[in-house]
Amino acid sequence: MGRVYLGESSGGRKVAIKVVHPHYASDPEFRRRFAREAAAARRVGGFHTAWVVDAEPGADPPWMATAYIPGPSLAEAVAARGPLEEAAAWRLGAALAATSPRACAARPRTTRPSPPRLRARAPGAAAA
Repeated sequence: MGRVYLGESSGGRKVAIKVVHPHYASDPEFRRRFAREAAAARRVGGFHTAWVVDAEPGADPPWMATAYIPGPSLAEAVAARGPLEEAAAWRLGAALAATSPRACAARPRTTRPSPPRLRARAPGAAAA
């Protein structure tokens, strides 16, 4: 879909900047979906998701900047440490449910192992 860059806000905070690949940016339907995604991400508000710093779905190319969440992706964590323990899986499930399309009135998207990021809560403990 594009690339994600690590950047820094004018206030010194790290941000993840998602820039849409030109191939997708030329598709009007993709741009509409990206604009809906950016709007939905703003509505969710950052409790279990990265806070949206800014977005320009109409830019060339379209982009969205969110707060950077340090930590491995779910796929990286499972590859490195094996399946999540039951309590961590329940926390992750609750976080995903809280940000589900129904919870934020967004259109459904496929949940894949790579998008969820895990942040460290305490040494050795992961939280969604």
